Amino acid sequence: MPPAASVKRSKACHQSVQAFYCQVEGCNIDLATAKDYHRKHRVCECHSKSPKVIVAGHDRRFCQQCSRFHDLSEFDQKKRSCRRRLSEHNARGGSHRQKHSHLIPPCSLLHFMKKGNRWTSF
Repeated sequence: MPPAASVKRSKACHQSVQAFYCQVEGCNIDLATAKDYHRKHRVCECHSKSPKVIVAGHDRRFCQQCSRFHDLSEFDQKKRSCRRRLSEHNARGGSHRQKHSHLIPPCSLLHFMKKGNRWTSF
């Protein structure tokens, strides 16, 4: 059995040799010097923000919440997150805001300060 150090070394060498390219058709950008995020999801920065790309012969858009390409019909207008993930995000945000609403003063009160028994403007 080889020593653990040589196993790690060979694994590290294997990873550095592996080539990463954007998966969008016609894009031959080498992702070797790209950010880890772009290498992990095999998409260049430009195509991660594009409203329409072709992947595997289909019109797609990269979802910034799912980190995957979806069919264009799964997005509203020019949004970068699919409807399903936006719905989940909004549902979580709404319940969070409701739970902590007592901590946030209404906007109309932000310009007032309590002095003794009365509120004064500042």
